[in-house]
Amino acid sequence: MLHAYAIAEAGQPPVGLRCVQFGQLLMAYDAAEPELLAPGGLEGQHPSWLATALNSHHERIEALRASLSVLPLQFGTVLRDESVALRSLEQSQTEIAAYFALTRNLQEWGLRVVASSPAVALPQSSASGADYLRARRDRAALQAQHEQSMGQLAFDAVAPLRSLARAEVERPLPSGRAGGPDALLHLALLLPLEQDLSHHSSLALCATALAAEGLALVITGPFAPYSFRPRISPA
Repeated sequence: MLHAYAIAEAGQPPVGLRCVQFGQLLMAYDAAEPELLAPGGLEGQHPSWLATALNSHHERIEALRASLSVLPLQFGTVLRDESVALRSLEQSQTEIAAYFALTRNLQEWGLRVVASSPAVALPQSSASGADYLRARRDRAALQAQHEQSMGQLAFDAVAPLRSLARAEVERPLPSGRAGGPDALLHLALLLPLEQDLSHHSSLALCATALAAEGLALVITGPFAPYSFRPRISPA
């Protein structure tokens, strides 16, 4: 079994790279780790193993990206053998070509807006069951309304940074921790290689506007285009 981690445009691959080639496309892979083949897959793995494996995945992609145009594959993409890998390249070549056309000479930056969500008081334990459930429903409705309003505010406030991007994807929001920072907005932006979002002149303006609302702006990157990639079906 193979653990495929990236597709690259054919060129001079690094020495020792394990890959299959279809036309002008390469699929880089390693032997699939036993943990990826275990019952339950990634969900059943210890967080420390996942953290180490994800870091190794990122390092492999960055090493390949140093010499070739790269589309990262989703971590945990396991294919039966090289014949399946070749067939995947053949079947997805049109989609892959479109993603290379979109991402060539660009890199991904992450943009998050976070806030501290104050806890909403629960009803006293003396409340009846019906009152308790009603209060929980009301709290959930108010929280959803507040998050939607603040999310739109965040989206509008970062418009100067979003306008720099050649493409953007809104990423799923993780669940916030009780009393901790909650993500209100998470965007992946594609910018030219020479553009540094973390030092752009619009950054301070956006951060100041968000801070006035009790929000914080977090910039990460640059990365390979993890959010702009084809889907390769595992075997």
